Amino acid sequence: MTVLRFTMAAAVAGVLAGPVLLEGPASARDRRPAAQPGGDFTHTPAAEQKAGTPLPVYFEYSGTDKVARVIVKYRSAQMDDWRRLDLKHFSGGWAGLIPCGDVVLGPMRYWVQGFDEGGDAVASSGDPKDPFVVPIQSEIQGEGPHLPGVRAPRACSQGDSQGAPAEDAPPPAADEEPKKPAKKDRKEAVPGATGAALEDTATKRASMEVAG
Repeated sequence: MTVLRFTMAAAVAGVLAGPVLLEGPASARDRRPAAQPGGDFTHTPAAEQKAGTPLPVYFEYSGTDKVARVIVKYRSAQMDDWRRLDLKHFSGGWAGLIPCGDVVLGPMRYWVQGFDEGGDAVASSGDPKDPFVVPIQSEIQGEGPHLPGVRAPRACSQGDSQGAPAEDAPPPAADEEPKKPAKKDRKEAVPGATGAALEDTATKRASMEVAG
């Protein structure tokens, strides 16, 4: 009986102690939610992103309500409040880059809202309590996340808070027309009005006024 009790006690202790000995600290990738939020937009969050590199976000909307503006609200591990990013029309959807200055180590949380022309929210995916989450790490495996059809944005240089060059960013929205340079007023020269001719004309007018 004593041997049986000892064997059972040892087995229980081994089962309890086993996972504790084998399990290490969870990585940022392990802490990402198993299920990302759903909603009115179709969106696949990046698996991870390197700190100091703009984070691309891309959403597609196929709802019945007309969306005129799309805004992402995001918060890094070092932020107390949500910040806002206006997205642009891009490749059939809405896209933008979270600035590299805000992409710091830890989880990046964000959610999205769509507004109609009157400014009313008509679509969303996620919310402050159930946002999308992307782990931001010091190093990542393979190519970084990128928008459809373009290369991955490059990391920021020191002192730069925006990061990606113009070719890596979404183009202006379709309704944004490029500004045309202002035309300079040109004064047309009077044919034959040289300095001498103008002086003779002024002299004649003065003589006529005196004679009158």
